[in-house]
Amino acid sequence: MLNFALALVLAGNLILGFSFMQIRLPGLGIPLGETVLILGLLGSNVVSSLLEMRSVIRLFPLVAWWCYAIGWAVFFTPEYGLWALRDASQAIDSLYLIVGYSFASQQQALERLFRWLPAALVVAVAYASVGYIFRTEIIAASPQIVSEHGEAVPIFGLFNTGDVVIFWAAACLIIRFPGAPWAALLAGALASYIIVVFQNRTAYMQLAALVLLMWFLRRSAIRPLLSFAPLLVAALAAIEVLELHVPGRLTSQVSLSFFVDHIAAMVGISDGSNDAISAAASGVDQRMQWWTDLIERVTADSTTFLTGLGFGFPLISFGNVAGIQVREPHNSMMSVFSRCGLIGFAVWFWMHAELFYAALKAFFRAGAYLPSRLWQDRIFVMLAFVVLVLMGSLGEDNLEKPYFAIPYYFLWGVILRGAFTLGSFRKNCGSNCITSPANVGVSPSGGSLSSATGG
Repeated sequence: MLNFALALVLAGNLILGFSFMQIRLPGLGIPLGETVLILGLLGSNVVSSLLEMRSVIRLFPLVAWWCYAIGWAVFFTPEYGLWALRDASQAIDSLYLIVGYSFASQQQALERLFRWLPAALVVAVAYASVGYIFRTEIIAASPQIVSEHGEAVPIFGLFNTGDVVIFWAAACLIIRFPGAPWAALLAGALASYIIVVFQNRTAYMQLAALVLLMWFLRRSAIRPLLSFAPLLVAALAAIEVLELHVPGRLTSQVSLSFFVDHIAAMVGISDGSNDAISAAASGVDQRMQWWTDLIERVTADSTTFLTGLGFGFPLISFGNVAGIQVREPHNSMMSVFSRCGLIGFAVWFWMHAELFYAALKAFFRAGAYLPSRLWQDRIFVMLAFVVLVLMGSLGEDNLEKPYFAIPYYFLWGVILRGAFTLGSFRKNCGSNCITSPANVGVSPSGGSLSSATGG
């Protein structure tokens, strides 16, 4: 039952995004994601999981992050109430790392996760790509749910996670079907759709991050991922020359010149010919002003520099189009530094450095000691999602949004469990991991690698 609830939370967050985040337990008001987190921790052997993690990662930064950030938020609850815990959502949701680790220790559940992931991605991509075109009609017909701010939120039609999910699907195609022309073609079509229709500036950074990840892990994947680029440029040039009418999110007419200007808007440059691009360019200056002001506030004295400003109040003075107060400065790293100071940011950064080191070590260990590339591909796929979310958090508050943070930290837990099992597998079979058929299906510490070895 718990595994079903976890699957529901992961799929709901990835497909419905902000809308799913608003679902709460009737009467109690506890968000569904945090409810399942509590159940997951209660149903896990937390101490055993942490002791196993210790063999693949330094535990100190993880435990220090949880204790410091969550404890600091609790300290502010007498003054600000539950808003302090709400502002600490990333720290709380990062406990999904333990839940993900415990989940992945169940071989049957883990295999089911990877069997269902392609189907879930197909549904998510279909919903985001087709639904985005009809988002106005979908929102108008959708049932609504009331948010924590008292705002009526449509359950369907927001597509907050659409760009990440579609990019992730494109990466999965390249990773799982290397050398297949149809996979490269479909992945290119998905990437092009994000760039042409969604028109998010972070998409360019996310694409660059995927390329960088592939450069580190599997350089042969870069060419099929970017094979769409010449065709996309040619198509945009043809649209402009033939004066075809192709609208996008920010413009009524897609063109090559629009995207040149759109990329320039990332650094605050605009010639003023397009109102949407001008607004995007001015938004860069606005965010830089937010971040500068926060740095000045945090460094105003040694105490706030070390411990941060705290939780329970908005970090910026800005309201969205609905008049709702925006609480975070559209940069997750800046949010961590502002609320937790140098101490909190240092342990958060150290934690991520440890996570990436463990993941990369597991990836290359899987390639060196397993005859099948299946587990390498799985780690690669999960890292692709991690990188997409993390890169997006440089220009948005991704990690303060549970619909990104929950699957993000859950997958980190799965990666760590894979790293632990691979390490145990290597220790048990030594230098004969690949060459000895007797080692196929060995079960170090209760975690079978039969599927990882193709058995």
